[in-house]
Amino acid sequence: MRFLRLLGVPFSIGILTAALASSPPAAAAGPFGTISDVGVQNGHLQLLFAAHDLPVGVGLAPDKITVSIDGTSVPAKVTSAASSQLPGSMVLAIDTSGSMAGSKIDGAKQAADALLRALPSDVTVGLVAFSDEAKLLTAPTADRQALRNAIGGLRAGGNTALYDGVLTGLKVLGPAGLRRVVVLSDGEDTRSKATLDDVVRQATQSHVMVDAVAFQAEPGLQSTLGQLSSETGGDLYAATNTAGILTAFSSVVRSFITQVYVDVPVPSGLTGETATIIVRAVTADGTLTDSTTLELSAVAAPSTSLAAGNTPAATSNSVASPHSTSRVVARDVGVAALFVAFAIFGFLAIDSRFTHRKPELSEIVGPYGRAQNATARKTITAQEKQARPAQVALQFTDRLLKANGWGQRLALRLDRAGLRVRANEWLVLQIGSVVALTALFVVLGANLVVAAVVCCAVVAMVPHVWVSHRINKRRADFLAQLPDALQVLAGSLATGYSLDQALDALLLDAPAPLAGELGRAASEARLAVPLDTALSDSAQRMQLEEFDWAVMAIQVQRSVGGSLAEVLRNVASTIRKRAALRRQVRVLSAEGRISAYILIALPLFMVTFFLLFKPQYFRPMYTSPGGVMALFVGAVFMVLGWFWMRKLVKVDV
Repeated sequence: MRFLRLLGVPFSIGILTAALASSPPAAAAGPFGTISDVGVQNGHLQLLFAAHDLPVGVGLAPDKITVSIDGTSVPAKVTSAASSQLPGSMVLAIDTSGSMAGSKIDGAKQAADALLRALPSDVTVGLVAFSDEAKLLTAPTADRQALRNAIGGLRAGGNTALYDGVLTGLKVLGPAGLRRVVVLSDGEDTRSKATLDDVVRQATQSHVMVDAVAFQAEPGLQSTLGQLSSETGGDLYAATNTAGILTAFSSVVRSFITQVYVDVPVPSGLTGETATIIVRAVTADGTLTDSTTLELSAVAAPSTSLAAGNTPAATSNSVASPHSTSRVVARDVGVAALFVAFAIFGFLAIDSRFTHRKPELSEIVGPYGRAQNATARKTITAQEKQARPAQVALQFTDRLLKANGWGQRLALRLDRAGLRVRANEWLVLQIGSVVALTALFVVLGANLVVAAVVCCAVVAMVPHVWVSHRINKRRADFLAQLPDALQVLAGSLATGYSLDQALDALLLDAPAPLAGELGRAASEARLAVPLDTALSDSAQRMQLEEFDWAVMAIQVQRSVGGSLAEVLRNVASTIRKRAALRRQVRVLSAEGRISAYILIALPLFMVTFFLLFKPQYFRPMYTSPGGVMALFVGAVFMVLGWFWMRKLVKVDV
């Protein structure tokens, strides 16, 4: 058993190590560059490139910036953001909860005023204050005096609606230029309606970076703000005093100073193709690189170059084109078709339960009456028309099952599970489930092909496992009831009852599922089927060795004679002893089985923990080729380990 416990350790350690090894850092380390506001006009690619975290005095030199498209260097015209009409915008979100009262709020005001003095005059700034709720005090504007008046009026009090404050800032930012939300807080969120995932999703879709300043904060808040900043491309700063806030704000200011616009002619051979654009900037502090992928659409709007003072059309890192539009239309049409198909199959699956109902007496004898009511004829005709679609679906699935030989096997499994549903009805229900789940995942943003494949696998596996569970449970219940039933039969036979009479007496008080199986055999016997043959068919359905013994004893007694009551008592005694031995073996092997369950559940628990509490650590496991390969290999070894441990702890009695 100690070997079994050690067997699952590499699985858990492997997944944990791979997740930690490939996890991204909480914030960017050192200077880095970002591409934003990518657009294509008149055959020219235009984008904004910004440098972040450069030391004071280090900037971007236009002649040190190079651009390559799919590995091919192209000439680039670089224009400083200061000479353009699209310098950027910022929203400052300040925590004004009760914990910020006193020197904290005064320090935040002082740092915010210094930020306004350091920013270029053409950078628009907005102000959001959040306590019990988020309030937009000033929309992004270049009026510095209005901003100073709003900052001077900040008062602390109440709880902390951190996420609502950041979300409010994201919604008021402009559509283009370098855009950032700078949030300053000293406590975790306590009042927001939005969640951290909502904020990250909005920032990612808007391509807005969120910088976070944790002011004398606990580790929990630093972790939350670190996740928010890292997943949006921003930075996390820890400040213990006003000087720390000033240092953080200075880094943000440098991001707005060190940005340029780049104009690149698109090579004719790449027009209309999806290409990877890489921008490199050589600075005194090192080389900054960023890349993006988009479709170099040939569709263009009349414009001139950036040298004339025009700015690129803001597209949020994506360009609208006939190809992308056609894909969106095709996706919407596909979703609509899936919903229609789901509605049809759902109706057929539900309506099929009514097509097999028992007809009323008036419907049976009505057509043979001397005065058939016209209204009744119309009603019957309408019911027949309503049942026709269900009949078509059921007939189609019935032909499909018969053609592949699946129908008989599926019907036998459903019969063993005690499900009162036919094989073709079960298949219609599964098809409807696949369509419904696929439509749901596509609406949530999943790829159609991937969603369809995953849903087919899930719908094929989950019902199969559920039916198998019902079969095993039904067989276990039958086996537990069998010794007492044989004892009752033996007692009835000893008092002079025939086997048929003893079986009828047993069925009066027998519980399910034993009553169902033996009652079915008794019913077949009343229809001229030999009782031993009916019992043999029942034993074949149940597939229980103990029940086979009882049926064999009955068949032998009916052939050669003898005391059937004594034989049934011996069979019942043997079954009881066998069940006691099986329970004893199960107790002795409990440690091994529990160890197997724990070893299999441990990696799954770790994956679930990371996905719920640290998704940024586990994201590379399913977004990078190495992570996907590690997950695949781990899953294969887990399945092999599960079967191996299951064989080791399983003891047949």
